[in-house]
Amino acid sequence: MQYNFHNEKYQTKDITGIKREQFREYAENTEYRNDVDNTRSKKNVYIEMSDDGFNWYGRVKDAKKSTEKVTGKATRKDAVVICSTVEAVPQSWDDKTCIQYFEEKGKWYDDYLQKKGVDNNSMLSIAIHLDETTPHATYVWIPMRNRKLQAKNIVTKEFLIDLQKDSQEYTMNWVHKYNHQHSDVPIETLDPYISDSQNKHLSEQQYKEKVIAENIQQMEQHLELTRQQIGDLEQRDEELTVKTQEAVETKQLYENKFIEITNAPDIESYDSVVKENVDLKEELSLKDRIIERLQEESERFRQTIEDLKETAEEWKNKFTDMAHKAGFRLMEYFGYDVKDDSSIRQFPSREVSAGISKLTEKSQQLDPKSLRVIPDSENERMFRVVSRQDDGTYQTVQGGFTDRDLAEQWKKNYTGFDKGTNMTVRFENKSEHLIQ
Repeated sequence: MQYNFHNEKYQTKDITGIKREQFREYAENTEYRNDVDNTRSKKNVYIEMSDDGFNWYGRVKDAKKSTEKVTGKATRKDAVVICSTVEAVPQSWDDKTCIQYFEEKGKWYDDYLQKKGVDNNSMLSIAIHLDETTPHATYVWIPMRNRKLQAKNIVTKEFLIDLQKDSQEYTMNWVHKYNHQHSDVPIETLDPYISDSQNKHLSEQQYKEKVIAENIQQMEQHLELTRQQIGDLEQRDEELTVKTQEAVETKQLYENKFIEITNAPDIESYDSVVKENVDLKEELSLKDRIIERLQEESERFRQTIEDLKETAEEWKNKFTDMAHKAGFRLMEYFGYDVKDDSSIRQFPSREVSAGISKLTEKSQQLDPKSLRVIPDSENERMFRVVSRQDDGTYQTVQGGFTDRDLAEQWKKNYTGFDKGTNMTVRFENKSEHLIQ
């Protein structure tokens, strides 16, 4: 919507008509009646801008008396006694915003008239109409300067040009400030006014009709834009429909492949299989990841063996030191030939001997040849590495494998007795233990 500030002049004979139109005091044959939605008239706001501002007849009578007193002449019957300025805003503005704007604009306009030489207290009232097609306000004021009526000297071409420019600047700044404060729900802005010297002066009713036509044109443009957006959305919807169908077909194909890989034709619910076997599905569908994981495990086992060798050497040194401190009997127990019995300080305790016997017995039970890979009876679809005992039972050496190949790989990497360190190596829950 293009911004515009429309002005009109009235004589004494016009007061009755414009007052009825402003305050909705209609007679049955009033031409304005058909332009108004009577159900919304109660939302209109009327603001008194000066003392007795609604008493137009009394104020005009006082203005004529003041003029005759200053000039010493009778006021002409066709003299301009009242000026009205009409300002419209976009139809999209809500009622609360319209009222706030027109109230603040009315105060600004009253100050502006005084700066232009109009007598103080000349602004009479503001009528804010929210019951017509386009929200608008009418500012009514008496064109008096130096206590006499002189609309001809006040409402000049220069005055109207300055008023249009300054009023537009105020409105643009007001809208910008409002949208900054209400960035979540901004209001529609106005296009700058473009003057056309060929346009003749319009009456107030013609101005309203022009504003309505501009709003209708703007609404048609918005409607066309909305139609284009709807078309784009429909096209987007068709594209999404096609992609959805492709996704459904891909999902079905994947489900078929999964069932084929898992060799589970008797499974009643695919969704339950997916929920219970997420890890298994990933391993079966991504063989490269399985190979990479096995390589990482092998590298980890090799590193573990190196760490165990270093630990075994540390324990050997500790036992040697303990032997020196324990004395001749403990060193003789381990088979060392000690000639210097002066180093014997104390005898080995029963707890030390019992612990060493227990470790020796345990290492003998973990012969790599006795290891087997069997299903884990306590955890479905899991495997474990066990050692067969003399009584025919199995003792778990390592569990928690989700795949038989991984368990076999672990058993293969199990080295058992290491001749270099005189140590036996086994793995349990990814932690390292040493048994001598």
